[in-house]
Amino acid sequence: MKKTILAAAIAVVGSSPMMALAEDGSPHHFSGNLTLTTDYVFRGISQTDEHAAVQGGFDYSHDIGLYAGIWASNVDGDFFPGATAEFDFYGGYAHDFDVLTGLSWDIWALRYQYPGVDNSNTNTTEFGTSLGTTIGMFTPSFAINYSPDFFDLDKGWYYDLGVDVELPANFTLGAHYGWTRLDESSSADFEYDDWKINAGYSFKGFDFELAYTDTGSWNKNAEPDDIADSRVVFSVSREF
Repeated sequence: MKKTILAAAIAVVGSSPMMALAEDGSPHHFSGNLTLTTDYVFRGISQTDEHAAVQGGFDYSHDIGLYAGIWASNVDGDFFPGATAEFDFYGGYAHDFDVLTGLSWDIWALRYQYPGVDNSNTNTTEFGTSLGTTIGMFTPSFAINYSPDFFDLDKGWYYDLGVDVELPANFTLGAHYGWTRLDESSSADFEYDDWKINAGYSFKGFDFELAYTDTGSWNKNAEPDDIADSRVVFSVSREF
């Protein structure tokens, strides 16, 4: 479950490494990414049962705003019986409004695929849209995600409110609050809130992040045990 596409969308319409690769004037742009993390946390829930993860992906974008990509990570077989990996396939359109400086809009479709999973209905399709803007050093954003069948539970909605802060000397701060809601589902354990506070630093092409995450209204006695507890996560990533 790739971290919110909103961050990628803002990068597509902004000055990201993806756009910087095309020094030959081509409208086509390609990039890759690799991440090592102490825990794969998605929307407040550990996908690796509190173990480390290796993640990476490839992205394509066009100057008109279209983009597509693939991203992968290892996952825990107890949480996803029969599966040990996750592949995300996504595509969308991002636009930067010149009239309203700094305002960006994105719309996308995303497929979560778990090869070998016992219950194929766990494979999930999600649609989303987001708005973001830059005000000085602050970049607030809001995203809405909808799934017609959220991991074989019910129709699901995820709302994502966040802000990133650019600091001097390649430091950043960020905060996020999200809430998951299902339509008429008896799976109340999956209706919960999550939040994250993170600090980042970039050095010679590497991005370092230290984050604190937690959840509320989740049944923290559910199996696997402790996957929704508060935790500190450290990650190192590189785009190329």
